[in-house]
Amino acid sequence: MKNLFKRMSLKQAVLIWTALLLCCNLIASSLAQGYFSDELQLECHSAYHEISKKLSLLQRKFSRISEFVQRLGKGDFDFNAQQPELAQEDDAIFQTLVNTQGYLRNNQNATQKRNWAYEGIAKLEELLRQENKKLESLPNVVVAFIVNYLEANQGALFLLNDTNPHKPVLELRGCYAYGRQKFMDKAVRPG
Repeated sequence: MKNLFKRMSLKQAVLIWTALLLCCNLIASSLAQGYFSDELQLECHSAYHEISKKLSLLQRKFSRISEFVQRLGKGDFDFNAQQPELAQEDDAIFQTLVNTQGYLRNNQNATQKRNWAYEGIAKLEELLRQENKKLESLPNVVVAFIVNYLEANQGALFLLNDTNPHKPVLELRGCYAYGRQKFMDKAVRPG
């Protein structure tokens, strides 16, 4: 590189440096305003090749970050932004985005679980309002609903019968198994 500049006149060296600085300024301004193209096209002298490569990498990285954030905004939390040339392990921006993605994914899963539970409770409340006059069939209806909502195979509901305080008993009031209501008499004593 020293030999290159020795062969140049001062005027030529100043022109090359000025062109490089203008090019860097143009690219930096473009990046600062959020304009990212897929590939940076720089025609630079070999002496400036490293700067050109780093600016090109920076532009691709910003483009990838922009795509990543847009996908997060659309709820795509399974998008993989880790590309070896763009995201190294010590890249703070990508690590922050990946951590945010994980947090948002976990938050979405927790929200879906909560919504599923709240929806089930609301449906059960509606069922209880509809069936409140049929107290004898209510335990079977409730057990059937819960088994179906949980996608379980079977379920049973025992109620405490303490009419005789010296011999309390848990009595089977509702039983549902494999898609059908079961009619069984069963009582369980404590102990």
